[in-house]
Amino acid sequence: MSNHNKLRNRTKKIRGRLPQRVKPHPLNALFTKAVLSIMTRMSQAESMSYFDIELPKPGRYCGTRAGLPNSETRYLYVDWCSERNEKGNFFVSFRDEAGNSQVLDARGWASEKIMIGVKEELLPLEPSNAELLRG
Repeated sequence: MSNHNKLRNRTKKIRGRLPQRVKPHPLNALFTKAVLSIMTRMSQAESMSYFDIELPKPGRYCGTRAGLPNSETRYLYVDWCSERNEKGNFFVSFRDEAGNSQVLDARGWASEKIMIGVKEELLPLEPSNAELLRG
């Protein structure tokens, strides 16, 4: 076999292996793990002390809900309330730029996304309206 043919065969073989499955980024697994472990701890935590560490002081903030892929939502008002609602859960209320508001309690899957984003410093806006939130 001529030298030319050997080279051609070698390049053919290599080219055939190219379309490989795209490997997931190694950090993805770590991130998913972290989310799951926080969710598990949240569902187990009954005492106030766990939330004292995770949540900022009750009050009104502006911030971003971030953390899970494709779920970044900006909120103009983030009301943190360390009181419990009627069901005995801690809760947080949000108003986004469109003016939609939602109240999430510490059991909800959605509140998980916010807790991850909260670790970055949130900016206080105005005095707390926690009184209104206590409902």
